[in-house]
Amino acid sequence: MTLKDCHRPVDDSTQMEFTRMLAKCTIEAFKLQTRTVNSMEFTKVDYEPGIRIRVSKELHCMLYTWTPFSYLIDQDALSGGAIPHLLHKLTFQRSRITLNPFRDDGSPTQIQELTFAYINIRSFQAYYYNSLQTLSLSNIFVDASFFRTLGRICPKLKVLELGMGPIRVHGNEGVIDMQDLTLQRLNLSILPRDFSGNPWLVVVKTHKEYVYIKIYKNRRYNVLTYEEAMEEDRQTQFNERYHIYCYDIQEVFRSNKKITLYPNSTNPDIA
Repeated sequence: MTLKDCHRPVDDSTQMEFTRMLAKCTIEAFKLQTRTVNSMEFTKVDYEPGIRIRVSKELHCMLYTWTPFSYLIDQDALSGGAIPHLLHKLTFQRSRITLNPFRDDGSPTQIQELTFAYINIRSFQAYYYNSLQTLSLSNIFVDASFFRTLGRICPKLKVLELGMGPIRVHGNEGVIDMQDLTLQRLNLSILPRDFSGNPWLVVVKTHKEYVYIKIYKNRRYNVLTYEEAMEEDRQTQFNERYHIYCYDIQEVFRSNKKITLYPNSTNPDIA
């Protein structure tokens, strides 16, 4: 099923009408098979924005439109109503705008996986994702409060994936502060903000454990204790650092390999 608009809308009313048409088409597609996993992907490509909707393997619906992302997300047709209640996976990538995702009005929703890549995200403070279990972030710029409020905004969050590319936090570069959050799994594929080719450092710290990870240009890495990291810092002077703070993490992975954390009791001076 394909819906394509070949002409750029000339006024707001035309854009709104097209937005409502997209929303109606999406809802009907999601209703076709109620026991499947419904996913929606917003992707900005060179020639036009594309919206890919999947309902199991039988239905693959591509929607192409000149309608700006701001209309598709901010208008009630998509940010409220039935779509969030029929949707399980949502992806936004390669958009140059600052984005507000679907608002959760407190009623039961089905969104369990949320992915952002190459995008700017406003604060989540006005949102509540009561079903979200997996959040994937790659090459993003976020509000200073974004990570600090994740535990409250996403109370069932189990997996956080920091994917390929840098994570930029407004006003607090290099610090990912999630001290109110407990995770089952943290996946680290994160890259430096200004890649110079020199080794760089990722520090992961919970209320009871820590680890220092030295990462090289070829993405090879070494797991370090506090003492080893301090000695490495004196010798190499890491130009890039990420400090990731979380209340508790059951498992940490880098390149699909599990990383063992050290107990904080081994050194009281851990930063």
